[in-house]
Amino acid sequence: MLSQRTVKRKPNGLLQTIKIVASLFSLIFTLSSIAIIALFPGRTFRMVLPPPNVTGKLHLGHALTVTIEDTLCRHHRIKGGVAHWVPGFDHAGIATQSVVERELWRNKGLRRDQLSRKEFVEHCMQWSQANSSAIREQLNMLGATLDWENSYYTLDEVRF
Repeated sequence: MLSQRTVKRKPNGLLQTIKIVASLFSLIFTLSSIAIIALFPGRTFRMVLPPPNVTGKLHLGHALTVTIEDTLCRHHRIKGGVAHWVPGFDHAGIATQSVVERELWRNKGLRRDQLSRKEFVEHCMQWSQANSSAIREQLNMLGATLDWENSYYTLDEVRF
């Protein structure tokens, strides 16, 4: 819904205001979740955000899905329950490999076979981290009340 390009065209003051408001909503959500857990133990609704691929930015379909899921979570909270909406990110193996290979060729004139496996995997991990940060910022800008403390990445070694 709000792409980075759209936001970057706005004046810096507005962008800063949007980021501050998103941070405040995140803090309020975290504090209110802790209070609700203390008041209403046992009434918990859990949902996992289908992890977007880290190969690009979010699009309108993601915004629609996030809006619907956020509405479900807010409904459960309004009813007095606790909602844990866990976000995640998918490494998108083959798609990430293709994107990273293309970027290596464009930016450095390198092919994958000119790097060691370890070097190529490191490039893929850097790409994933950069894009997952951008996606997280986009989700925050949408106002999604996600449980960021329990977020996951499909290549995490230990989850529980």
